[in-house]
Amino acid sequence: MWRTSTSPASASAPRCTGHVACTPRLTWYKAHAKRGKAGMADAGVLPHFTGTTVTDAWSSYLGYGRAGALRNAHIPRDLDGVHHADPTGQQ
Repeated sequence: MWRTSTSPASASAPRCTGHVACTPRLTWYKAHAKRGKAGMADAGVLPHFTGTTVTDAWSSYLGYGRAGALRNAHIPRDLDGVHHADPTGQQ
């Protein structure tokens, strides 16, 4: 199982994204100018990974066609967004 994430990063490029993939024992970092699939493909981990990825629901992760799991931290945030979109419908 890999946990994956992207975050803005400060590197030699003016705009850069840090791509991270990790297991409990290994961590892979890659800085890339692109945040989406181009950056993930260049990092070289997800295009070849066949296990379960733990991610947020960002569509770039979901497009790899692997088994996936959502990070627990994202579920309450998404539910909070539903509540804020229609607070009266939540009663």
